[in-house]
Amino acid sequence: MKSRCSFYEKEEKIIGTSGMSFIEKPPYFGCPSGKIGPLSSMFTDPDYRRMGIAKGLLHRIVEEAREYGCGTIQITASDLGVKA
Repeated sequence: MKSRCSFYEKEEKIIGTSGMSFIEKPPYFGCPSGKIGPLSSMFTDPDYRRMGIAKGLLHRIVEEAREYGCGTIQITASDLGVKA
C-alpha cells in the first residue's frame, strides 16, 4: 500500500492537510482497475477556512490518484468534519 500526504504552510505553520492511501483490490464493476484511493486527514485550520486551501489540497491529491491509476476515490467525514 502506498500513501501520500499534502499540506499547506503559511509562516512556518501547517494550516491545512490531506492524505490518501492507495489500495489495490481485485477489479470489480465499480472500479475496473481495482485501485482505490480513500481520502483521509483532510483538515484546514479554522482561521484559514473559506480561502480555497482545502480545494487546492484536494485537487493535488486527486491528481496524484489519477497518476497512480485510481479508478475510485472514497471520501468520508468524521462527526467533527460535518457541520451541525
